[in-house]
Amino acid sequence: MANIYILVLGDNFQDQLEKYKELEYIDANSRHIVELNVLDEMKARYANRAGTEKGSFAEWTMEHSYRLLENGCKPDIESMHRQGWARVDSAGQVIEIINRTVPDGFIWWFNYTIPELKLKPGRHGMVSDGYTPKHAIEGYAGCARKGALDYQEVRKAVRTVANQRWCDAAAACGSQVWTPFEIISTKYKIAHGGRYSESEALRLWMGQAAVKAMLNMPWVHDDQLRKFSLQEQSIAHVFGNPRSHESIDKLLYSRNDYLEMFHYFSNVPHSMVIHDGVLLDYMSDEYFDSLDDDTIVTLASVHI
Repeated sequence: MANIYILVLGDNFQDQLEKYKELEYIDANSRHIVELNVLDEMKARYANRAGTEKGSFAEWTMEHSYRLLENGCKPDIESMHRQGWARVDSAGQVIEIINRTVPDGFIWWFNYTIPELKLKPGRHGMVSDGYTPKHAIEGYAGCARKGALDYQEVRKAVRTVANQRWCDAAAACGSQVWTPFEIISTKYKIAHGGRYSESEALRLWMGQAAVKAMLNMPWVHDDQLRKFSLQEQSIAHVFGNPRSHESIDKLLYSRNDYLEMFHYFSNVPHSMVIHDGVLLDYMSDEYFDSLDDDTIVTLASVHI
C-alpha cells in the first residue's frame, strides 16, 4: 500500500482514474468492468486438479471464489457476486462461470489533487480534497488548463540549473572520465562468482578520481544554490541526491543530451501520465507542447 502521484491530461480526471481502479474499489456498475465466461477454462483446471482436491465441480468452483447462482436469478454485483458467479441449472450442474475484472486496475482510490502546478500571474486553477473542488486564485494549483500554467518559465529554470550542474562537473573533472556504477557493479558480480556487495561496488565507484572530484564540487553545498532565483532553487530537487551514482553517472552524457533529460515535468512529482484514459509510457516536452491550451492538467494523489 502506498500513495503515488499521477498526471492526468484531459477532461474529467476522476473518470479517467476510474478505468484503472481495482475491482474492489470501483463502482459495481462501472463500464470499465469486464465480464468473461470462463466455464471452459475452469472445467479444464478441474480435470487437471491435484488428487487431494475432492468434491464435485460445483463444490470445487465455490472453493475458487465463485458463489453459486441459481438459473434465472439476478447476480448481486454490489456484494456477494462482485467478483463473479457460477450459475447452476435445476440439476445443480454449473452452466456458466462469470469472472468480473478490471483488466488494467491497480488504483484503490483517489485522495486529492497536489498543488504543484505553477500558474501564470492572474490565472486560475483548482484544488480538490477529494470531495469539494475549490478555486486556486493564484500561485499553484492541483488542476488547471494548460494555457494557465507557467510551464515555459519552469522549463527554463530547470534547464538553467541542469546546465550549471553539467558545467560545474566539467570544471571539476577536466578531461577525466569514469566508469559508471552499473558497469562496476556488473563486473564485480562476475569477478566474485555471482556474490555481490553493493557497498564494495560503491566503494570502487567512489574511488575513481573523477567521481571524487564531483562529490566535492560546489553543487553539493547550499551556497551554490544562492546564485539562482528562488524558483530555480525550488526545483533543485529534480536531480535527486546530487551525490548519488544515479545522479552523477548521468553527467557522462554530452551537455545537450544531459539537458534533454530535464523538462517541465521534471519539477512536477509524478509516477505516470494518463491522457484521455490512456496510460503513457513517457511524455516529452514536445508531446505536452502539442496539446491544446484548453487541455485540463491534473496532478492527482492516488492510493495503490
